[in-house]
Amino acid sequence: MNEKTVVQRYLTACRDYAQLPIQIYREKKAVFTVTYEESLKTTAAIAAGLDALGIGRGEKVTVYSDNRPEWLIFNFALSGIGGVDVPRGTDTPFEELRFIVEHSESSWIVFETKALAEKFFTACPDVSVKGIFLFSGEEKAENVALPQYTFSELKEKGSAAQSDAVAFFQTEAAKGESDDLACIIYTSGTTGRPKGVLLPHRSFIFQLERIYTDFIPCRPGHKDLCVLPIWHAFERICEYIVTTCGGALIYGKPIGPAILRDLAEFKPQWFGSVPRIWEGVYKGISKAVKEGGVFKQLIFRFFTAVGTNFKYFHHVLRGEYPWMKRPNRFADVLISFFPLLILAPFHYLGDLLVFSTIRKKLGGEMIACVSGGGSLPAYIDRFFMAAGITLLEGYGLTETGPVLAVRKLNHQIPGVVGEFLPDIEYKVVDEAGNSVPPGQKGRLLVKSPQVMDGYYKDPEKTAAVLKDGWFDTEDLVIVTYNHALKIIGRVKETIVLSGGENVEPEPIENALSASPFIETVMVVGQDRRYLGALIVPAFEVLGDYAREHGLNEVPAEDLIHAPEIEDLYNQILRETVSASKGFRSCENIGGFFLLEHPFRVGVELTTTLKMKRNAISEIYAEQIDSIYGGSRR
Repeated sequence: MNEKTVVQRYLTACRDYAQLPIQIYREKKAVFTVTYEESLKTTAAIAAGLDALGIGRGEKVTVYSDNRPEWLIFNFALSGIGGVDVPRGTDTPFEELRFIVEHSESSWIVFETKALAEKFFTACPDVSVKGIFLFSGEEKAENVALPQYTFSELKEKGSAAQSDAVAFFQTEAAKGESDDLACIIYTSGTTGRPKGVLLPHRSFIFQLERIYTDFIPCRPGHKDLCVLPIWHAFERICEYIVTTCGGALIYGKPIGPAILRDLAEFKPQWFGSVPRIWEGVYKGISKAVKEGGVFKQLIFRFFTAVGTNFKYFHHVLRGEYPWMKRPNRFADVLISFFPLLILAPFHYLGDLLVFSTIRKKLGGEMIACVSGGGSLPAYIDRFFMAAGITLLEGYGLTETGPVLAVRKLNHQIPGVVGEFLPDIEYKVVDEAGNSVPPGQKGRLLVKSPQVMDGYYKDPEKTAAVLKDGWFDTEDLVIVTYNHALKIIGRVKETIVLSGGENVEPEPIENALSASPFIETVMVVGQDRRYLGALIVPAFEVLGDYAREHGLNEVPAEDLIHAPEIEDLYNQILRETVSASKGFRSCENIGGFFLLEHPFRVGVELTTTLKMKRNAISEIYAEQIDSIYGGSRR
């Protein structure tokens, strides 16, 4: 293919799949479908409207909206005339949005609703932009003394300005080059002020040209359920994968019941999500099984154990496991063949009785779910493999646009985040910068056309991570002998205890998150004698436990302070983080604090549900100090 930009690839899809659906969405109780042909006409009219307002090549527009059909159309329209989008979700605090608008030098702002526009300009009345656009509704923001256009007005303006808007759009889009700037995505702010990542079109095109064959073979007519924020690079590339190959996007909400409803109704082939959603799905299944009684629990646990072991030996037989040293394939076959023969009848019976029911809840036509935005906890990975639900775990960063590695659909290696896309150069180095061999931990550096052009207006931070074309991911990884990638943790998240021991918190947190009594946990301990943990309890499960153990008279707000509950969490910590589970003595949790409410998106969590460690450490500084001052709550 000769397309140099994502929009050019979109135009090819509109030509080849004109009558296929590209967008499916709900509005109130009705379901609407948009074809590629209809999408092109609307996109072209919006592009012509933007052009009529003088928005030209290189001009930046901040888009303050969650994922919705208008977002993709506006994105293609703006990009087609050479504009640059600066996206952000509606949970972004106004002061942070103000910084992004001003720092990016955006000339216009798109708001999802007029209410958001009114609140923003009340909080930040002196922001200097030329005007605003509104995705939703026909009413204007009342306190905004700037030109305003609703989505339909912008479309009408474009149709009036260009008698053949499609021809105009095609001509403008053809001028695009691969090195043109596509977007500025500001990092989610897990540490400090967000940085503006400059992503050119070549970043996305590089990935699209390599991802369809072995990794995510999306085909014309396939459907993808979208629940993640579109400003995030992972969701953006997922939507580009689907809409440049003739697939359709189903717009959903990241809420458990809504996800299950959409999966059952629309029967998608693909579903992209983040690890925390999969943890929620697993805990929901576990809760339903528990409510079914003791016999149902025993059956579920038995067949889960059988399925887990069956899949393990199946992967060993096929050589699908992380090769930390050169394998002996003869030994692999020998040790896996007979266990597979013994386990097979029980596995297929469990699949028939238990796991087929779970798969039906995903619609029955799912090819694979794609997980990004963080590593899957091992217990989640093992369970979904046992259940016959394919999770294509991937890895990347905003700065790489983002996909660097993803599991191959027909070559699943558990315990890793997949294999590198073709043509990506990589090396793993130690603290001195020397390359380490496969199977050893080090810092990951990559070189690829998909890597960002830099951080906007920040040459110092750019130079700190980009040297001689090599991008420092600041991730600690192991690359196996079969070229799979295992994430160990972040360099900046490594905890150094006062005794000098280096500890990666993520594996400990993943292990603890497997407990049904823990919703979220953050390990702490920098410069301390031992590790501690801030724990958000799974309050519903904890409430059931309290009633079963005679604590139903204890008020909910006092429950986490009860000695019996303290003993429960002490036991969980001792049993989970222990030498028998492969943890070092320095990784034991010496104290903990139970928090009274869950972490909140935009405060303690990013939009993709990653913990903002710096923010959490500041917000709960007193509670962390109490862990080391004798309190063990």
